[in-house]
Amino acid sequence: MKNDEEWDDLLLTQTKAFHPVTAAKSPVRKKKHTPGTLIMAVITIISISAVIIFTVILVTKKIEHSKLENQFINVNNPYNQLVEEKASTSLDLEKLKSEIENLQKQIEDMRG
Repeated sequence: MKNDEEWDDLLLTQTKAFHPVTAAKSPVRKKKHTPGTLIMAVITIISISAVIIFTVILVTKKIEHSKLENQFINVNNPYNQLVEEKASTSLDLEKLKSEIENLQKQIEDMRG
């Protein structure tokens, strides 16, 4: 008889645990944090922080690299070099024209 009562108690507790209304009313056991779970939490936080820091460093390096690359492209741009060469040759041509005119005037002065 005692065995039947224990069996009934066991069935009653099992059905209460799985019944949604009684399960919500049943006291919730607090999970005990073992040192292993705390260590895992710390490792997770450190690894997430490291990933964030690494991506920030990568992005800033990439931005600096692209800025330097743009400056390099602007300096070594063939179009810029052609413009500079044309400007220098046009200045040279103007100097040559003025020298030719001066020489022509000197020749005319010597003849006349």
